[in-house]
Amino acid sequence: MSKSYRYRFSVWWALFAMLFFGACAALFTHKLLYNQVGVIINGVIELGPSGASLFYGVLAAASWLFVAGGVAGLLMPARQLTLSEHGLDIPTGFLGRKQRQVAWSEVRAIEETSVSGTRVLTLRLERGKVGVNNRMLAGNDVYEQVTAEIRAAVAAQAGQT
Repeated sequence: MSKSYRYRFSVWWALFAMLFFGACAALFTHKLLYNQVGVIINGVIELGPSGASLFYGVLAAASWLFVAGGVAGLLMPARQLTLSEHGLDIPTGFLGRKQRQVAWSEVRAIEETSVSGTRVLTLRLERGKVGVNNRMLAGNDVYEQVTAEIRAAVAAQAGQT
């Protein structure tokens, strides 16, 4: 009696982020290559031409890394969140292929946080914690279903002990 759910960020959000950071990377790379003047950051920090070039170089490198991360994320095989009568298997990390197995008996507390539309169900364990992110599931309805199943399984386990 196990159920599996695709656990991967939205392809559309990844493409949008890659487009945005690609544009940032192009802009900062252009500024880096053709910079001849300094820059004043927020009216507080003043950098000369070499400092401004370093600043633009760091921003360009960070932007290119975000683009590369998006490409790597899209190329990764789909991962699964699996719920069973014994516990859950959840992928670890952003690009990791490892699955963490969590028994329902390990769960000590369940917390849900919401920030700007991103909801995370955090399971506090004997050692550490794991989180289920609504942005990694197919939609909010799937997230609601998964969280209800997790809460029910943890409550049933608590009733058995």
